[in-house]
Amino acid sequence: MNAQEMTAAVEQALSVLEPNYRGEAAESDLYEACLLAILVEAARDAGGRIFYTIDGRSPAPLLRFRCHPGRLWVGDYTYIVVSFPNSPKILEAHLGVYVAGVSGVPHECDVALIDQLEANRSRAGGVHPRRSGLVASLEAKHYVASPGIGVGRGLSAWPQSSGKRNAAWLPCKEFFEHGYSYCPEAQ
Repeated sequence: MNAQEMTAAVEQALSVLEPNYRGEAAESDLYEACLLAILVEAARDAGGRIFYTIDGRSPAPLLRFRCHPGRLWVGDYTYIVVSFPNSPKILEAHLGVYVAGVSGVPHECDVALIDQLEANRSRAGGVHPRRSGLVASLEAKHYVASPGIGVGRGLSAWPQSSGKRNAAWLPCKEFFEHGYSYCPEAQ
């Protein structure tokens, strides 16, 4: 998929992207937004309520995501609040935020699903969310050709450092070949 096709897929699945984001987002950024759209679809399919926001209170009229790794508490970027009818737990889905790993060193999560209590702690204290509040994360790599073995070795360290078994690497080619819904690497 090219940038135009990914933009259309994100807007069809989520909502309209802010014009500035459309202009500055690289294909790899749009790929991450496509993964976020799948996360939202999965939450809806599980009965979740979805709320697009930049401040936790007001709906976001247009979607604007990070194009570079950043701090959860900095910037007016869209994130998604996910709640479920029979659960007191509320989650937030973010693109391109740092999460403190086991050693305390921040690691970028291309797509991060974070407990809202931890996200609020992060915003209030101006600190990275802790790995204990990370429900799931996705590391997305947008490659036109197959990546080398060094890339795979580098990516394999994140689940260990995050302390999470549910961290997945989703290379673009295989993911899109399976129609957005299947990724062998995530099994």
